[in-house]
Amino acid sequence: MAGMMNAVVALVCNGFFERMCNRFKLVNLWIISCIGLAISMFLLAFFSYLPSPTACLIAFLPLCLVRTSSSSWTFGLSMMFNANAAPKKHIGTVTSIAQSGTSLARSITPVIAAPIFAWSVSSHGNIFPFNHFLIFLLCAGGALTTAYMGRLLPNSVI
Repeated sequence: MAGMMNAVVALVCNGFFERMCNRFKLVNLWIISCIGLAISMFLLAFFSYLPSPTACLIAFLPLCLVRTSSSSWTFGLSMMFNANAAPKKHIGTVTSIAQSGTSLARSITPVIAAPIFAWSVSSHGNIFPFNHFLIFLLCAGGALTTAYMGRLLPNSVI
């Protein structure tokens, strides 16, 4: 069910992507998207403290909107930045390499993240941040790092 909600949210948010690109400077939209992704990933860790499945669902829906739109927009913006940085005759090559890198990251990340999460929840007595928050903090830290790195992009790319 969550995958279907993500697909619908991504479809709607991608419909607003061009409007958002016209409204904000691209690097600022990148930073906003990365920070939204980081906040939503961090807040997911608190779902284990919610009192009921209904409360989880009610909290998950808006969080899903933020996380999915942020993730979708950061991918779109990264492809735009790659295309802007590439020489005109090599845009296709650079874009295909970037998408291959994205695919590689999407295939490797679960292999790395799953054991970290399993360790953090199976080792009883782990204290914060080494309890179940660990993987969410790592994801949020990665998103915040990319937000900071967006500030370092040269003007010719953005």
